[in-house]
Amino acid sequence: MKKHIIFWGLILGAVALLGLILLKSYGAQLDSERMNQGVDALFMATSMPADTPPAQWPDIIRQFVAAHVQIDPAKPLNDNSGAWVDTIGGMLMHAHKKSEIRPAVNPATAAQLMGLMLQRAGVEARIVELFRYAPGFPSVAMVETKDMASGQWVLHDPARDVYWANPQKRERAGLEAIVRDRAQNFMPCNMTTCDWALVSQTGVTPQDMMTYFVLGVAYDPVDPVMFVNNEQFSLTAPVTGVDGAALSFCQARANLCALRKVDY
Repeated sequence: MKKHIIFWGLILGAVALLGLILLKSYGAQLDSERMNQGVDALFMATSMPADTPPAQWPDIIRQFVAAHVQIDPAKPLNDNSGAWVDTIGGMLMHAHKKSEIRPAVNPATAAQLMGLMLQRAGVEARIVELFRYAPGFPSVAMVETKDMASGQWVLHDPARDVYWANPQKRERAGLEAIVRDRAQNFMPCNMTTCDWALVSQTGVTPQDMMTYFVLGVAYDPVDPVMFVNNEQFSLTAPVTGVDGAALSFCQARANLCALRKVDY
């Protein structure tokens, strides 16, 4: 009798555990579905006319993200679908004038939001991460989109609502071009002007922003690649951090140094 009780106790325990696992899995699936629906709703909320040329979509989506989030570098990254659902819900409430409060997001989350909406629009895009040669190797996240006509990559920063261009050549630019050439040859631009003041308005000096365009990683899903300006950034030179320990970039970010590298 005792053995039967133990046996059925084990069976019931296993069934309960399986039920919890299935419930969690179902909950995650629901969150994922809600997130996808939310991205669809965000795309619709841009109110783009049906005849809008696809070349204009990245600018429209970048402006939409910038208008409906509040950038807060202290906010953690959205690391689960529930957090994404909350963020997207807040954006939709603000976009439809149901709330005056914009959801606070990390700059990297803003880049991911733009990437998700571009993916929904069918625009080829990838997240990029730029690094400074400084203790701790801080980074900023942006988005690159591929121009459908020219095939060239163009760099966008939804946290500051700018794209990057060479104003003298009147050409938009991608990460590789800016890292390869002098950052001073490029400027942040909006739809009316190109001016370093566009970055300064967000509390970042032009000098600080320029120091980021020396090493960048493009997280292309097919071929992630690192672009390095060797004259301004050393992957192996040690940098002393706030804790007194000296680490090189490749010691601190070995996973990135394992990627394909393009040196200049």
